[in-house]
Amino acid sequence: MAQNRKSPPRSNRSPWLIGLIVAGAIAIVVAAAWFVAGALKSDEGSQAKAPATWAEVSSVNAEMQSLVFDPTDPSRQYLGTQGEGLLASQDEGRTWKSLGLLAGAVLDVGINPKNPDHLLAATTSGFMVSKDRGKSWTTPEGLPVGEYHVAQFDPNDPTIAWAGLWRGQPTLFRSTDGGENWSPVVGGPQGGDINFVSFDKEKGATYASAYGKGLFSSSDRGETWKIAGTGIPTNTDITMVTFNSDRSVYYAGTHDFGVYRSIDGGNSWEPSNNGKESASDVHGLLAHPSDLDAVYAAGMMMGKGVFVSNDRGQTWQSVETGSINLDDVHIFTLSPDEKGIVMGSGEHGGTPFGTLYRTEF
Repeated sequence: MAQNRKSPPRSNRSPWLIGLIVAGAIAIVVAAAWFVAGALKSDEGSQAKAPATWAEVSSVNAEMQSLVFDPTDPSRQYLGTQGEGLLASQDEGRTWKSLGLLAGAVLDVGINPKNPDHLLAATTSGFMVSKDRGKSWTTPEGLPVGEYHVAQFDPNDPTIAWAGLWRGQPTLFRSTDGGENWSPVVGGPQGGDINFVSFDKEKGATYASAYGKGLFSSSDRGETWKIAGTGIPTNTDITMVTFNSDRSVYYAGTHDFGVYRSIDGGNSWEPSNNGKESASDVHGLLAHPSDLDAVYAAGMMMGKGVFVSNDRGQTWQSVETGSINLDDVHIFTLSPDEKGIVMGSGEHGGTPFGTLYRTEF
């Protein structure tokens, strides 16, 4: 006997209405997928990537201390070392030749932006001046013998030059005639061991720091000074100051206390070490030239020598550097084309052997 089957219930909705509902659901799903994909792509694009690979540029049998690029010809570079004095390259750092200054370490080099033949050199055995690209050197009048850590020209007005002495009295000197004559600076960081002098070329500001004095700024090329905010301990060396391109965040590197940051134009500072396993000596601090959120730090950080933050210094992550020994980084600077980082290790496996590396953002 045949079994009767029940017919499935018939919908009371018309076929055109069902088609409309199905089409609408598909459209919603597709739109959501595009939204999610777009959001992920936007988020990915807004964050600077940590440098992936580091290419070796060159090596020297000395501890690397400082590196500067000729502003009129970036292929010409000067490398200050301890062990081989001052070296010069004409091929973007691939090969080097000696310019002397072998007595002690060359800690800073200044290049006159309007006359690249004119160099200043801060060394542990004195302050030196050259007017022929390092072929010959003289000691300027008005500067005492001592260990100098700063030799700089003002990038906007190279008639203004700076010399910073480590230990002594006075310690910060300024020249108003391009380095011919020098006189002590009044006020500001005067009297403390000078760590650095740097510049905000766009705003015409000069920054300087001395141990036990703090961080100072000048808007009139060193005529007058003011304390550059509060929050950074004075019982440390402030090693450098940098900022992102719209000046919404300022960063300061220190010895012993890691990185500090300011979000109010440098009026107040707060620690910025979340995620950095060792908040110790910061030898390099570099804001990305176009990504406002990205900043890089390097230094003596328990073997993990390079860090990146993609949220304006709120959190940090270690950058993979493979087998490179980066226990002590002394050179950490933007490449001349602003497309990457040039880094130099001061020591390699505990021996005085320095290597330059480059990576792309």
